[in-house]
Amino acid sequence: MNYQRKISLEETLVDTENLPGFDTARFEGVLERPLARGVFWMLGCVFCVVGGLLMVRAMYLMLVEGNAYAVRAEDNRLLHHTIIPERGVIFDRNGVPLAFNVPGFRVVVDTRGASKTAFLPRVTELARALNRDEAELTALVERYWEHGEITIDLTREWDVASDLITRFKDEDGIRIEPTPLRAYEAHPAFGHLLGYVGSVTEEDITENSTLFEWGETGRTGIERAYDVKLRGEPGVKIVETNSEGAILSEGVYRRENRGENLTLSISGALQKFMYEALAKTAEERRYHGASGVMLDAQTGEVLSLVSYPGFDPNVMSTGKPSDEVSRMLTDESHPLFFRAIAGLYPPASTIKQFLAAAAIDEKVIDP
Repeated sequence: MNYQRKISLEETLVDTENLPGFDTARFEGVLERPLARGVFWMLGCVFCVVGGLLMVRAMYLMLVEGNAYAVRAEDNRLLHHTIIPERGVIFDRNGVPLAFNVPGFRVVVDTRGASKTAFLPRVTELARALNRDEAELTALVERYWEHGEITIDLTREWDVASDLITRFKDEDGIRIEPTPLRAYEAHPAFGHLLGYVGSVTEEDITENSTLFEWGETGRTGIERAYDVKLRGEPGVKIVETNSEGAILSEGVYRRENRGENLTLSISGALQKFMYEALAKTAEERRYHGASGVMLDAQTGEVLSLVSYPGFDPNVMSTGKPSDEVSRMLTDESHPLFFRAIAGLYPPASTIKQFLAAAAIDEKVIDP
């Protein structure tokens, strides 16, 4: 007779009998005790409390702080960089460029997402590299911190730009960007006429906040009178970055509009010739200065407008060499004074044609 014993499910999982020679190290012959229900209830309560706290926090971040974090996340992912357009060229009547553009670099400080405590020491280091006053530059960055992009310097010196790029290559908040810079016909005959561009000051920004991103503006002469037309309109470039600041992609959101070109009635060759003639006469007769204007008698166009002594507009625009700038500011002959339009002179014989015109108009004499 065969003996068959049915094995329950529990017996397949644990030892139900203590057999001789069982190995206690392997838990043979040991019955497991199930966990009490209270343990499960306790764990369930803990998970519910933690889950509830996480849900409340998530709701707070989404409903209360959602907009602020969305803007912050968008700023971290997409950055808007200003594209400065090329300034319009100034030509003489024969198409010869008198004011044009040359390759240069713009030094930009970008404070978006930066910590003042960590970033300002880098600005101090940047000031030393640019030979700028550290306190002045730091104060400038702090004053316009909320603006984001701050143009702090312009340079056309390749060795300076190369040094800055090397020093701050790992600094996301300091950029050295290629940009066109102003240059002029290097002759003193054109200094007063063309004028020059100079760095934007706090007073300029107060009058026109849009000048902040340009870094320079027209100071005198044609450059100042037609500054708005010559400047053009800036563009916007969108740069996508990851959480570490690395650039993922770039795209142009709005293209820049190049400044308008200007063609003057002035003849560049005649301007130089007239300047040299006035310079020779003034030196021979020991005059402090001289001026001359030549008009087209048929149209009234100004063909030449000269003031002697003049100055090289490149020197005043860049501020270099500094000793030449100092000389022009202290020279007793006042080379920066535009005698042709600002000087006061006795009318002499030039008054005669006006008296004659008045006499004809009043029927005192006939033509």
